Amino acid sequence: MDWASGVAGQNCALAKQPAFKPPPVCPPPRRNVSRREATRLGVRFAPILYQHPLDNSWLTDPPRYLEKTRKYDTRSWRLVNMTKVLEGDDSEGDGPGNTTTSIVEYLMNMEYLATMYVNATRNESTGEVSFEVDDGPTIERKAVIDPVVDGKLTGKVYYTVFRPRDPSTGAAVPHAYVYTYNYYYPWNGCSNQLVATQVDGRFQAVEYAMCPDGWHEGDLEHLKVWVCEDDLYAEDPASAIRRAQYSQHGWLPDFDCDAGECRYETDPKGVRRLVTMAGLYAHANYHEETPLFVYAKVRLSFLLNMDGVYIADRYKKGPVLYPDENNTLFLPFLNEMTLDQMRNEYAWAVFPGIWGATITTSSPRVLTCFGNNISSRVPCTTLNPAYYMLDLFVRPMGSDWTAMNFTAAAEGNTVTGPLWRRAFTHMWEMERPSPLWEEFRFGPIRMTFDGLCPFAGPIVTTDAGIRGFHHTNLANFLGAITGLILASSIVCFAMVLPIMMVRGNSAAEDNVYTELLDEVLRKTADKKASARAMSKRQPALEAHAAAGDHAGGGGGEPGGPTSEGAGAGVSPTLNYMRVSHKLILHAFNASVVQPYLLVVWICVGLACYICGVVLGAIGIADVTTALNRVVPNSIWTTINNAIIAVFVIFGFVGLLVVFTALFIRPTASGLCRCCGPAAPTLESMRSSWRAHAVLAGLLTIEMNVTMLLFAFGMVLWVARYGVEQVCNNAVALLFSKVSFSPDVCIDLSNIGLRKLGNNGTMCGADLVNLCAMWSDLHVDFLEYGAMLLLMAQAMFLVLASTSYVAMRAGAAITAAMAEIEEEERERVQGASGASKSWLSWGPLKRRSRVPSELHGAEGKGSENGGKGGGKGGSKGELHASAPAMVGATIAPAGEGGSGSDSPGQAGADRV
Repeated sequence: MDWASGVAGQNCALAKQPAFKPPPVCPPPRRNVSRREATRLGVRFAPILYQHPLDNSWLTDPPRYLEKTRKYDTRSWRLVNMTKVLEGDDSEGDGPGNTTTSIVEYLMNMEYLATMYVNATRNESTGEVSFEVDDGPTIERKAVIDPVVDGKLTGKVYYTVFRPRDPSTGAAVPHAYVYTYNYYYPWNGCSNQLVATQVDGRFQAVEYAMCPDGWHEGDLEHLKVWVCEDDLYAEDPASAIRRAQYSQHGWLPDFDCDAGECRYETDPKGVRRLVTMAGLYAHANYHEETPLFVYAKVRLSFLLNMDGVYIADRYKKGPVLYPDENNTLFLPFLNEMTLDQMRNEYAWAVFPGIWGATITTSSPRVLTCFGNNISSRVPCTTLNPAYYMLDLFVRPMGSDWTAMNFTAAAEGNTVTGPLWRRAFTHMWEMERPSPLWEEFRFGPIRMTFDGLCPFAGPIVTTDAGIRGFHHTNLANFLGAITGLILASSIVCFAMVLPIMMVRGNSAAEDNVYTELLDEVLRKTADKKASARAMSKRQPALEAHAAAGDHAGGGGGEPGGPTSEGAGAGVSPTLNYMRVSHKLILHAFNASVVQPYLLVVWICVGLACYICGVVLGAIGIADVTTALNRVVPNSIWTTINNAIIAVFVIFGFVGLLVVFTALFIRPTASGLCRCCGPAAPTLESMRSSWRAHAVLAGLLTIEMNVTMLLFAFGMVLWVARYGVEQVCNNAVALLFSKVSFSPDVCIDLSNIGLRKLGNNGTMCGADLVNLCAMWSDLHVDFLEYGAMLLLMAQAMFLVLASTSYVAMRAGAAITAAMAEIEEEERERVQGASGASKSWLSWGPLKRRSRVPSELHGAEGKGSENGGKGGGKGGSKGELHASAPAMVGATIAPAGEGGSGSDSPGQAGADRV
């Protein structure tokens, strides 16, 4: 949007640069004019006064103002009646007496405060004084004492007359008179300002008034004119004015009327008069209309890429005062007053104290924006980049100053009396320049003016490419980090919770164990019945089975073929191992290994990792770029590339974890060797859990590196936050103390940095590398990226760790089964008559207890089972080959083949 074309202040006027001219030289008069006579001529040279139409405090008659005030003796903070005091009724002291001299001495030693808006209360026990201030609407109403009528100001002007002296030498200047015209206003309002910025290669500006900057009760301004004695009766009074001094805040520009620097208008009576205008709110005097009269400028391109903050006055013709004998009155000096005048007519002028309190507020500032060539107040908008910058530092509460909470101070920028003691009433002063033309030094800080109005300078570009000002929000940052930490904790807990629940629920494990065991026994019984049905169809096999039964002993003996329980034709060891397999699979699959949960966690982990890498890459790129601005060096690029490489390595390890979690994980096929030739071997199982262990270790290293990266980002974030706070406070201070800080330069040569800038001095946009460079750093991204990486790595670590534990358990079970198979194979191949008990097997005995249900499975075979029985194995131990160890029903040797000389003859005994 276009935020420049409607800015009235781009056509600004600059405060007058002082010339320090000597006083005018007047010729000897053709007729001497006494001072008494000169006092009667003051109306002839009085200027026409205009006030701004948007002002809220009009010119007033000082005695009327003082009449409406409460007067406090600031020593005791008791109300006083000045009329009674000046008449000699002083109950608190000796009184002023009844002579002019005694009254003057008395007034010189008193400290009073006259206020229209403040109630003061003193705590007698503590001595503390508190101030209660009227609310905003009341202040606004009381600020108008003499109203505007038909466009005319109804207040009054008082002037003094004196013979001038040369301010540089103190010598009297002959043949001249000086008239001082005093203008009094009940209220000094807000500070007039303009902020201009340069964003995206274009100008923007906002015109506004800032409150409560500049607030105080009572505002006394003046204008002095130098008139030669010989011209006092000139036909054109304006031609008699040789020099004019206009009060502007604390400085005093000097206009040479002989050189054409003064401005004149003709009043309704046809008299040509000097013109003065009272600035909006602050009432400083100037002689021309202008929407922006710049008397101080702060160039902030070094912080905000700003064109500048312009502190100014605004002048426009509004209500007017045309001087006449009724509104322009002579004010004698104290030594010229009679005792009666001190006590009555000029009692206001001899008031010995402060005219009004300084008003402050505990509320945030208020900004009132202007539009339509400063002819109306308009809402401020943050769409304007210039106002956004202002809003960022000032943090205004709105645009209505009457809604603020007010406090007060007894001292400050207020009017002090008696008025006859003010230097300007009786002295021609040395010209004083505005802050615009003064070089201000404070330690290493130097301030100079570039001589430009808003939008008059070139667009400032820097290598840093700063286009705005990022403001760090501590609460938001801490909230985001805390949220990421909590999210990471919740995710990891959600991953581990199923394992904890399964592992901790022993009753559930026992139930599963019992169910699995019952299933094994049922299948064994079913397969035995199937074998007997088959023997009925094969007589030879029936006879062979009968012989085996006779040799094997009675069914009532424990371990016999008719025993109930697990001994019915199956190895107790294999039954127990099968239950162990299924129990482990059940417990593990109840947790993260379930396929749908596995996919969910992998997707979440990959998403966190991708987001973390993107944010981290942006953050570290910004950081290294910023560091390179301060100290140019290729090492920053190397560091950036190294960290990106670390991110790539992180990603590779993460993909390995995903691969192993998907394709090398404990399943039924992965833990059972009976599942065909594709089933993994014991060595491959061990390699798998070793791979999981290595990946878990790498992830732990990754997490440590990521924590270091997070700590590095945190250090930079704290540094940036500190720099921003210093910069923000400095700018906010400049906005607050509108006083007079043009451009800012920093001299670094005092601390040994002579190579930076121009011989150690950095001004304007050069300071971007020291301050504003921090404003566009995405250090937050580095922190957020590190936290997301930690979250992803924690999830991958849980996957790798749980897979590692399961594969380790699977490898241990598989090793036990392999040992059992080997023992069985040896027994089948010729361990006839061996009496080794299966309970003596080391691997099984060391790893687990045998359930009582399986003890009954140990039968006693015949010692004399014939050839076939001997070879078939005594004591009912199994005849089984390795592939048939799991998942097959095994018949005892006694049922198998009496008279058989080889294990092959027992084939019918195996399924």
